[in-house]
Amino acid sequence: MIGKRVKAAKANNAAGHAGNLVDYISDNKKGKIMHSGGVGFITTNPAAQKLEMSALASSNPLSKNPINHYILSWREDEKPTTEQIDQAVQITLDEMGMNEHQAIYSAHHDTNNIHVHIVINRIHPDTNKSIEINKGFDLDPLHRAVVKIEHLQGWKPLENARYKVLEDGEVVEVNAERKQQRKPQQRAADFENRTGQKSAQRIGIEAVAPIVKQANDWQQLHQQLANIGIQYRKKGSGAVLIVGETAIKASSADRAASLGTLEKRIGTYEPPIEHLQITAIDPQPLTENMPSGWAEYTQLRTSYHTNKSTDADKFRERWDDQKRQLAAQQQQQREELLSGRWKGKGAILNALRSTLASDQKEAKKILQQQQDLERQNLREKYPPFPSFEEWQRLRGEPNLAEQWRYRHGESSPNLVVRVPVPQVENEQKRGYGMKM
Repeated sequence: MIGKRVKAAKANNAAGHAGNLVDYISDNKKGKIMHSGGVGFITTNPAAQKLEMSALASSNPLSKNPINHYILSWREDEKPTTEQIDQAVQITLDEMGMNEHQAIYSAHHDTNNIHVHIVINRIHPDTNKSIEINKGFDLDPLHRAVVKIEHLQGWKPLENARYKVLEDGEVVEVNAERKQQRKPQQRAADFENRTGQKSAQRIGIEAVAPIVKQANDWQQLHQQLANIGIQYRKKGSGAVLIVGETAIKASSADRAASLGTLEKRIGTYEPPIEHLQITAIDPQPLTENMPSGWAEYTQLRTSYHTNKSTDADKFRERWDDQKRQLAAQQQQQREELLSGRWKGKGAILNALRSTLASDQKEAKKILQQQQDLERQNLREKYPPFPSFEEWQRLRGEPNLAEQWRYRHGESSPNLVVRVPVPQVENEQKRGYGMKM
């Protein structure tokens, strides 16, 4: 079983964020919901619960985003009952200290894994205070909840879990040192699972720590990092590592790489004093024994995203030019029409200004609609590139897809005998380079 925290999307206000998130997990147009519920509410009506959560979320102006979103996901061969889903949600709330708070949840079965979305309001319904879950380290109680659920419901424990449950039901940490070990954050881990490629964060964790700890001055550090394709740059009050083309927090690679720690050890930050030749970083396989086809998949994926980025840049440049040209034209139009002597003709001048403003607003609207249509066409031309697992299936290699899916040692329930499949013409048209 896996527990994940979902990064919050930007929202203008807490009420809107709560409402949008509840709408998202409650959307059953495609019949994906198998069970749903809510706890901590005055009303039992789902629509009213959404309004109740939105109202409470906005009641504390000091807390701009008090809504947290988590996902519990069972293994592909695990089929929890509705009672077990309710129990899993309650265990999660208990471990997080949120059992007195509002929570709306919805279990979906639209993927290979049954999973439940849990939306928690951190504003306490009685005190209106915003409660920080475990002082901001909410993944710890989430991991504890997962092992408790596995233990109570009889699911197979997750390999390399941080916690385990003893015979008496006590949850203990498996290895205290493991907590100190750096691991890619969830977004980076999702990228690795999807592509089979090491994330920038993992490369930073593996390569940066030894160099940082041995560096005696800033120029030595810059040069040695450049040799492996990484740059160290100050940003605001901290620093980032640029791994290839991706920027990550320096401290996410190692505590010793944080700006404050380095400045205490080797002095005030110094930028590179000369132009450094940054070594190119090629995509790196996540494991030594990748399934057959990974190199081809990575080449196709890289080419696909390069073309997508090139086309997008061309469109953005043209859109910016169109907006600048329209703004200049409208400025000239205002100067020409509104110049002259208008003394004693204020009413006519105001009417002209109003009409001109309306016409120019309409022209901007038309241009925006044209550009929105082009954006939509661009999205349709470049749909999301398939994951490594999906790509293997599309090219008629289900066994290789299963090998990747169950690479951690679990037995696959879906191994099949390879049979010829017809060409997927639509996928070829999309540019994925599928070969049957």
